[in-house]
Amino acid sequence: MDILMNTGPPSEWGAVGYFEAWNGNRPCLHMDVDQPPSQEYTTIHFSFAVIAPGTWDVVIPPDSQHQFDLFVTREMPGNKKVC
Repeated sequence: MDILMNTGPPSEWGAVGYFEAWNGNRPCLHMDVDQPPSQEYTTIHFSFAVIAPGTWDVVIPPDSQHQFDLFVTREMPGNKKVC
C-alpha cells in the first residue's frame, strides 16, 4: 500500500450528524432521526444496529426499529444517509 499525500484541501467540506438510535426511552433530549437541522449537516449517520451471532446478519433492535423506519422512508433534502 502506498501513502498518498494530498496536494491541497478537499474540493468540498461536509459535516456529519451522528444519530444514536438507542436509549430512546430516556426522560429528556428527544429527537427523531428525521428532525436534525438539515442546513447544518451534509450526512446523517444512523447507528446502532447489532450483528447477529452465527449468521452475521445486521439486526435493528426492537427499540430502534421505529427510528430506522423513519430514516429509511423519510425524505431528508440536502442530506446523505449512511448506516
